[in-house]
Amino acid sequence: MKVLVVHNEYRAALPSGENLVVRRQIDGLRAVGVDVIPYLRSSDELTRAGRGGRLRAAASAVGASDAIGDLRRVLKRERPDVVHLHNLFPLISARVVDLAHHHGAKVVQTVHNFRHVCIAGTYFRDGHECFDCRGHAFGRPGVQHACYRGSTAESLVMATAIAAYRRQLRRPDAVIALAPHLREHCIDYGFPAERVEVIPNTTADPGEPTPLGSGLLFAARFSAEKGLTLLAEAWARLPPHAAGRLTIVGDGPERPVAVALAASRPDVDYLGSVEPSAIPALLQATAAVVVPSRWQEVCPTIVVDALAYGRPVLATDRGGLPFLLGADGGWLVSPSPG
Repeated sequence: MKVLVVHNEYRAALPSGENLVVRRQIDGLRAVGVDVIPYLRSSDELTRAGRGGRLRAAASAVGASDAIGDLRRVLKRERPDVVHLHNLFPLISARVVDLAHHHGAKVVQTVHNFRHVCIAGTYFRDGHECFDCRGHAFGRPGVQHACYRGSTAESLVMATAIAAYRRQLRRPDAVIALAPHLREHCIDYGFPAERVEVIPNTTADPGEPTPLGSGLLFAARFSAEKGLTLLAEAWARLPPHAAGRLTIVGDGPERPVAVALAASRPDVDYLGSVEPSAIPALLQATAAVVVPSRWQEVCPTIVVDALAYGRPVLATDRGGLPFLLGADGGWLVSPSPG
């Protein structure tokens, strides 16, 4: 079997579980003998282009003539049996669905977030859940609130791309939702229920767990929905060393929160961003992983990895986290203060 994997990678400067999932999928398929052809673009192309270039490049999500031209040549040359789609925005157009069908390939899409409706992909803005764009053919509220990259102009381009290709976005032959609540989102969006299966992210089996380490580990992208501020506020209520040490790993807009917490507490270590290859050692050194998400979290790779290494998870009861932890994977709490 031959599989063409299509993904628009997120910026390298920010930790991305989705990028890691795609790399793991490619490696996993190749390990069992599948012929994999990756077609990967990077949002770093927008960052390097400057503001004017970002607008021109982001507009390619509507036409994406370069990406579609590339993919047409790959499909004609490679004749894959399956085209597996991940993130398509902003540099790859949803026109790839019809293009793949034209060349006789089946199309599978893994849905990682809520971007079919919400241009931010999170149903979260300004510190709270937001469903203003749900039920609208065009995400005008997302444009008004500049939900994509904090830019009204880029949000307009993204909302236009999503609206323009609504038909194509609903046409994959099979859809993978990473958690039950995401399956409900997909069906509400318009995917036929019989095409949508719940398959969570996976990781390689690391073998028998080592004895528990000490302290807590937080590893995530530092954006508001991931709950770093919530964790910092909760940790500040504890006497020093009452819960052992807290190790913080990652980077993003809320980096000053991590820096300030580490500077003010003797029981907090901020390590910055690390390579995925460093995560196993951090998991083996910790007693538990903390996931204080404030949005309808989907399927974080850190949770999957923690469970694989035999580390319990202290998480908020948001989105797919109860599904992942089940009855004995850790503890669930409300993200509400108190």
